[in-house]
Amino acid sequence: MSADTHLVLAEVHDLATRILDGTAATSDRERLERLVAGSPEARRIYVAYMHDTAVLRWQHHAPASELLDDLSTRSAPPAPAGRPGRSTRMWPMVVLAAASIAVAVFLVHLASRSHFAPAASDTAATLATPPAGGAAVADRYGVATLMRTADVVWVDDDDRADLMRLSAGEVLRFDSGEVEVVFDAGVEVRVRGPAEFEVRAADYAVARLGAIAARVGKNGRGFTIETPTARVIDLGTEFGIDVSACGATEVAVFKGLVDLSVGSDATMAGAQRRLRQGEALRVAPDGSLRRVVAIPSDRYPSAARPMMAEPGPAVIGRVDDDNGDARSRKFYRIVRGGLREDAQAFVDRNHQWNGATAAGIPAFLRGIDYIMPYNDDKFADSLHVSVELKRPATLYVLYSDSLPVPDWLRRDFVDTGHDIGLDEAKNRFVPSRRTDVGPGASIDTIFSVWARAVPMPTTVTLGAVEVPDGREGYNMYGIAAGPLVELPGADHDAARD
Repeated sequence: MSADTHLVLAEVHDLATRILDGTAATSDRERLERLVAGSPEARRIYVAYMHDTAVLRWQHHAPASELLDDLSTRSAPPAPAGRPGRSTRMWPMVVLAAASIAVAVFLVHLASRSHFAPAASDTAATLATPPAGGAAVADRYGVATLMRTADVVWVDDDDRADLMRLSAGEVLRFDSGEVEVVFDAGVEVRVRGPAEFEVRAADYAVARLGAIAARVGKNGRGFTIETPTARVIDLGTEFGIDVSACGATEVAVFKGLVDLSVGSDATMAGAQRRLRQGEALRVAPDGSLRRVVAIPSDRYPSAARPMMAEPGPAVIGRVDDDNGDARSRKFYRIVRGGLREDAQAFVDRNHQWNGATAAGIPAFLRGIDYIMPYNDDKFADSLHVSVELKRPATLYVLYSDSLPVPDWLRRDFVDTGHDIGLDEAKNRFVPSRRTDVGPGASIDTIFSVWARAVPMPTTVTLGAVEVPDGREGYNMYGIAAGPLVELPGADHDAARD
């Protein structure tokens, strides 16, 4: 590396770091713009630097989170009253998002201000004068960025490079692997092959095949994905879409809301349905709809890189219930190896499982499979939930101490004497409630851990929550399964009333 290149690298690094950590002054931003607009070497260094930053923060998100938690106990300023832990909790995700989209946003910004035009074949190597007008700029400079590819086998050897710009009408066809596309509207989309995915505009895409996960910020509301049988319009959310080879479309909402229109042209009057968090539907090729009962955590590409080791063999197979409501859209989410501190507890709430004390979640529960049920099923007094266990296992039911113990739980399970805590998020009844980070913090309800040994693969049926008349503010039970173990302290007479 020449001395001049080294100086450019040092300055780009310094300026980009200030922008990422929020300490950059206006003069810093202007200096970085001039550097990148006026020097091909600076552009190459900037793109490489931001790409490496995004990849490193993506890959090491878990250790970074742990480090931040440790640092927060020693040096972080106190959180504002009523919102404990929020700044520490959000920082890793904010930085990760900034690193992931900074290249695309900054280059588009330079294209409009500094006459720098990144070509599709070489994101950081050309200079040109962009035409006036947003549509013209989008046509020439693209509407999205192919941020990352992983083990992709392209159709017809149509190889594409990370960080290349994607123009309106560009189609990604690949037989296997995953791609990550960041749209200029502020939408992160991951697509798993085999797939055919067309970029139509900064806020519009067409999926003809493949499994898709989308995360949409507030500026991306209205982002639309069209499939052969449906159209999904985002209302600020995280959702998944799976388009099969026959054109059937599965839509699941993990956070927020989407509007689903059904039909080959997806424009039939009166056909729009609103799906909320914890709801999913499958649209058949003939346009008929049915409930999606259970969704494994690996059905769609991960919207955020897992913060845990690769899980072992699946313990929980199918999950089903006897809900007879033909209008139901709720689903169970099966999370492989996912029970840990701050794990989301229910598909339709943002409540979290945490250690009831600072000692943390009981060791035998950490890292095992668990099910996120539909919290509103606590109102279904005749519900039966069937859980398929694919291998010898210990099945756990996490049951609130604020409720009477039902006969089915007392009969088929034993109270281990261990507890787990539920940190409840805000809801329409308690809008001031906030979740915190880590064990023993902000625990609202204590749940007893009940266990049942299942020595061979089978299906176990669980019953309904027993709720006294007039009680409010209670929750559905949780379900988890791990290796078959003998639990210390398990006592048939320890059932709690």
